[in-house]
Amino acid sequence: MNHTKEPWEARRDPSYYGIVSEVYAGDKFILGTGGVHSPSELEANTKRIVACVNACAGITNEALDAGIVKKALVAYLGSYDKSMTWNNMKVWEERK
Repeated sequence: MNHTKEPWEARRDPSYYGIVSEVYAGDKFILGTGGVHSPSELEANTKRIVACVNACAGITNEALDAGIVKKALVAYLGSYDKSMTWNNMKVWEERK
């Protein structure tokens, strides 16, 4: 894989009102997630990108594109029940 290796980190952009909107791997800038989003959505999007990348470290893009994460979770949890919890955390969220 040619992408920048994990772990990635969400950081605040001091020039953009101090909102978490930049992604780094160590000292290497990966991307800025700015745009026409609200500050809270911008911060949530940045944190989501970092969480997903770090959780999928070592898994090939081909396997991710084929849906391995969802399939593995369903196999492990036994269902795709939207109300399911794991360690007192909601597993699945509604897609809008």
